[in-house]
This record gives sequence, structure tokens and C-alpha cells, in this order.
Amino acid sequence: MIIAIIVIASLLVLFLLSHLLVIYLVFRKFFCRIPLDKIDKIYDKNPIYDDSREEIYAGKDFLLKEKHLEVEITSFDNLKLKGYFYDYGFDRCALLVHGTHSDPFLLFGVEGQRLAKDGYNLLIVDLRTHNQSEGKYISYGKYEAKDILDWVKYIKEELHQKSLLMYGMSMGAVGITLASIELDENYIEGMVLDCGYTSIDDLVNHLTTSQHIPSFLFLGGVKFLAKHFINVSFDDFVTSDYLEKTKIPAFFISGTLDKVATKEFLMNNYNKCASRKDYLLIEGAAHTLASVVGGENAHNRIMNFINNRKV
Repeated sequence: MIIAIIVIASLLVLFLLSHLLVIYLVFRKFFCRIPLDKIDKIYDKNPIYDDSREEIYAGKDFLLKEKHLEVEITSFDNLKLKGYFYDYGFDRCALLVHGTHSDPFLLFGVEGQRLAKDGYNLLIVDLRTHNQSEGKYISYGKYEAKDILDWVKYIKEELHQKSLLMYGMSMGAVGITLASIELDENYIEGMVLDCGYTSIDDLVNHLTTSQHIPSFLFLGGVKFLAKHFINVSFDDFVTSDYLEKTKIPAFFISGTLDKVATKEFLMNNYNKCASRKDYLLIEGAAHTLASVVGGENAHNRIMNFINNRKV
């Protein structure tokens, strides 16, 4: 009997430790930094990039070789945040904001070139906890939105740009949305919201369900760690609540093959948006690939909207 009790107790302890380990690993996967070289390997291996990989890397090479100025701001919580300013001699700027665990030069290399041809200087930023910016945790938009507001202030006051176009992908789109209700609609030309999600809760539930992960076993623990270490609750914000208040013109874009921020996310956000708006779904485009797969036609749709031209 004693031996049986010891065995059962040992198994329970082993199960508990394994359970806690899974919770910790899931928390790290979602909320902690990933080195840039590991991010780039995703593009090398994931087949969703097969048809676009060459164009994406060519875009990154272009940006890295172009003359640019490394700039820096300090966040509200004293983090050093890095950005890369491309001055083409214009008086308006495009602020390009990447998503979670991504390389901004890969995301915006192609679209950045198009925007430069259309008369925009570029400011590409490293969000907190990404690449050269400081930070230990990712907040999926809550604190990133405050950083975006600081970047907008920097663009206006230090870079002396007369107007600003905001372009965000995934978490970048959400951060821009959250920041938009505090922005001057007379200064912001518009915001391009590329494959944004509706809330952290919706995103995590969708990802775990789509990957057949039994989230009920560990999601409570992950939420506890997020609240304890980052002061982020999964219900801290719902993107549509901010879209109902925004006055900034919003262009929504995503791909029909996006398995992260689905068409349902896009349509929910679009329908709730109170400002002037339009949307575009790109056939055959996966997550963050809508502008690349959509090509010049998609870019022209965006610019016609931003410049308030009829298509």
C-alpha cells in the first residue's frame, strides 16, 4: 500500500511539474523575445513563403543597403526603442510597425519601396522586445500603442514631417488602432491595418483551437503569468472598441489564407470601425503577405483610399 501511494504521489508530482513546464513554455512562446536570426529561419522553412520568398528578401536587401539614419526614443517605462529613418527629401512620412516575432525589414521591404516612390519618407521601428529595442515582454498592443504615440510625436517634432501615414501588420495594426483614438486626425493621413486581430483572448483561443491544443489545461496558467509579470490581461482591450471611437481613416487588408488573423477578424474590425474605411481581401495570401501577393494593384487601392480618390 505504501509503495502504491508513493508511486501515485510521484506520478502526480511528475504530472504537475510537466504541466507547469508546458505553461511556462507557452508563456515564453507568446510573450518573450525571439532572436532575429531565428525569426528569419521561419521565412526560410515555412512553405507559405515559397512563392514570395525571393521578393521579400530582395525587399529587405534593398532597405538594408539604402542610406538611413538609426534613431532612438525612450519609452514611458524607460526602454530604449530603435527606429530606422529613410529620408528621401519629402515632407510626409510612413510609420511602418511590424507584428509579433517578426523582422520589420522582411515585412516592409516590398511595400516600403512602393511608398517611397509615392512620396513618403519611411520610419521603420523595432517594437519593444524585438530586434534592437529593449524590453523583456510583449504586450500584444497594450504598451506598444503608447510607444507608437511616442514615435508619432518624434516624427512630428524631431523629424519635422508635416503629415503621417501609419501602416501596421498584425500586432502593429492593433497597436496603431489603440493609439489612433489619441491622434490628431488632421495630422494623420490614414492607417493601413494589415491582418490585425480583435483581442489577445480571441487570438490565443483561435491559435490554440486551430492547432488542436487543449488550451483549457494551461491557458489559465498562461493568463496568470501574463498578469503577474507583464500586467496584461487577455481582456485588457478589444480592438473594435477603439475602432468605434477612431476618427482616423482606416484601410483593412488581409489574405484569404491567413490562419492567424482570419477573415472573420478583419470583417469584425471593419464593421465596427466608425471612421472612413475600406477593405481588401487578397486571394491566396497568408499572414502578413497580403501586400506582397496583392502587388501594385493592392498598393494602388490603398493609396487611392489614403488620397481619397475614387477607384
